[in-house]
Amino acid sequence: MRKIYLILVFVIYPIYLGAQTIKLEAFGPTFSNPVSIKNAGDNRLFIVDQQGFIRILNSDGTTPTTPFLDIDALVYDDIANFWERGLLGLVFHPNYAVNGYFYVNYIDQNNDSIVSRFTVSTTDPNVADPNSELLILKLVQPYDAHNGGDMAFDSNGYLYIGFGDGGTTLGDPDNRSQRLDVLHGKILRIDVDNPANGKNYGIPVSNPFANDGDPNTLAEIWAYGLRNPAKFSFDSLTGDIWIADTGQDTHEEIDLDIGNTGGHNYGWRCYEAFDEFNIVGCPDISTMTFPVNEYNHFEPDGIFRCAVIGGYRYRGSAQSNLYGTYFFADWCSNEIFMLNENAGTWTRTAYMPTIPNQRWTGFGEGVDGELYVIGNFGPGGGVGSKVYKIKQNTLSTNPIESELGFSISPNPASNGEITLNFLNNNSLKEINVYNLHGQKMKVSLSNFNSRTINLEFKELSAGLYLIEAISTSGERSVNKLIIK
Repeated sequence: MRKIYLILVFVIYPIYLGAQTIKLEAFGPTFSNPVSIKNAGDNRLFIVDQQGFIRILNSDGTTPTTPFLDIDALVYDDIANFWERGLLGLVFHPNYAVNGYFYVNYIDQNNDSIVSRFTVSTTDPNVADPNSELLILKLVQPYDAHNGGDMAFDSNGYLYIGFGDGGTTLGDPDNRSQRLDVLHGKILRIDVDNPANGKNYGIPVSNPFANDGDPNTLAEIWAYGLRNPAKFSFDSLTGDIWIADTGQDTHEEIDLDIGNTGGHNYGWRCYEAFDEFNIVGCPDISTMTFPVNEYNHFEPDGIFRCAVIGGYRYRGSAQSNLYGTYFFADWCSNEIFMLNENAGTWTRTAYMPTIPNQRWTGFGEGVDGELYVIGNFGPGGGVGSKVYKIKQNTLSTNPIESELGFSISPNPASNGEITLNFLNNNSLKEINVYNLHGQKMKVSLSNFNSRTINLEFKELSAGLYLIEAISTSGERSVNKLIIK
């Protein structure tokens, strides 16, 4: 048997306590280029395919052969070379059951953003009418990225649309995000039920710039100072709006508007999260709204992160331990993050799935409040992903029944040494130990095969710890250790 000595390494973020609180349950077939999941007020899920398709996932896991909508001919879908183009967003009208309206956000063949309304077929609820398109809004895009794309309705029936600053990695050189005379770098709010002024939408009178007296400001704007709010959502209980804004050089951020009051300036290009980026000509810092959480691309744990993928705050009933948790992810690291609030302070924990290189692209909320996540295996898509349901995973001192499952003995332990008993022979790469404050005690190991491993922990105080085993293939398994 091998004897391994633990070395204490302090890591502030992320806290991998979350690795034992959730699990992912695969659901349905593999989808080719998924970027979003939405529901239409019933038990179906609708999967947005970036190539220009919307597909249905039924509650029994089946998918109709015919897509719900096929607008491949309208969509600029060379996503192998232009990752942020294609069909990007979908939302169903609050009164969809009666009027059959739904809205899509896509990049057309001219590289412009199009928001359009379509209508479901009058004879088949699983097929939309591809000839029913009604243009709601067109936005000319100056570059080839940062198109936003997500959409959502609030409880008043107003439609919100997210647009990025237009692209390029040069730091918004046209200052579009801070300007109120352009729609780039904004969240918009419009009224699709009351068109006015020759457009297929109206402006809610309560929009923050609808009556500001400045003829240059655009009344559609609800929030600004955003780089690429590709994913945002409403808390179905409180109406708060959560915005995941993709950063540039170093930082990713989560913005929160409690009560969804609107009018906030989230700082870009002046600030990237809390750091100054380019403050030339910027308004006073006191006018900015800063994120409730942010993370760095290069944190001390050595995991590279690059692009935040926003999600939802869990308000379902089946996963009681997750109630009130906001879920989001990072596109590069494969992590799923959880934010929880205590007395006004938000704490982030992380879960690293055993599914390798998933590159999460979107979350979804079912009609029952249950949450789902989907991804794409790499740049340009084409490999696809299943839908995964997010479920709670209660801490246990029992063996985890998986290929890498193991038990700990003795547990509770008090004599300074424990033994990990694996269910199978495994090629192990690493054993990690985490305490409940997010401190990580890590040992890097040479690859070896063993069913029994000894650990010494004489320097650890009494308390609860998580033991994580990682195989050479990237599979992870976690168990709880109690030290008396």
